[in-house]
Amino acid sequence: MYEDGLGGDRDIQKAADMYKRAADEGRSNGHFCYACSVLAGHLPGVDRAVGFHHFLEACKQGNQLSLTHLMRLYLERDRDTIEVSQEEVLKLAMFGAKTGHTLSLLVHVAAYWRGDNYEQDRIMAYRDLATHLAIHLEDPDFNAEAIVVHLEELRAEFSEAELDAAREAVAEHATFEVLLILAHIYYRRMGRAQMPSLQPDEEESDRWIEVSEQYYGIHSQRYVGMFEGRKLISNAN
Repeated sequence: MYEDGLGGDRDIQKAADMYKRAADEGRSNGHFCYACSVLAGHLPGVDRAVGFHHFLEACKQGNQLSLTHLMRLYLERDRDTIEVSQEEVLKLAMFGAKTGHTLSLLVHVAAYWRGDNYEQDRIMAYRDLATHLAIHLEDPDFNAEAIVVHLEELRAEFSEAELDAAREAVAEHATFEVLLILAHIYYRRMGRAQMPSLQPDEEESDRWIEVSEQYYGIHSQRYVGMFEGRKLISNAN
């Protein structure tokens, strides 16, 4: 109320003091709101590093808004001026990626793609992006469109040999179901509503089927047969 001037005069300093008190009591929303006040420039005498520290503290308590804000700042090339440990940010990104947090996944992948704080590994970047796209495709808060756009950008950077290695890395790391989901995605039988920009790519779909057969052999035949049957029905319609 003090920050927005509801029911009285606006008092940014008093609002920030209250946020700080809540943060000192260990409240995640207190950490988040105080960080926002600092980074918005409402407290010119307080260093930006303090704001990032409070974002981190809120993230550690599972505050999704803080995680979103911190990852957005990192992605917007503010990473060079973030006055907290980049290692801490990337640990949070890795955790967020596993839970299906879209921005965390993008930060995690970008770190491997560019070699930020890790040894550069473009295959691993593609592997994790493709794998998490398949795993979290149906999660309501997961932005599949943003992920598939980025995945296609990475795919365009690879030679055919590198792309084969990337697909194999997915197969070695993920389950058979992930490979079939990726085949369905490229055949446009899954995720249509979430990924309107993705055009059907039967060749890429077939490559994921081939990879699944290569890594899972006879155990994949039943499922691959079902998949091929659906393709025939779809084409007939």
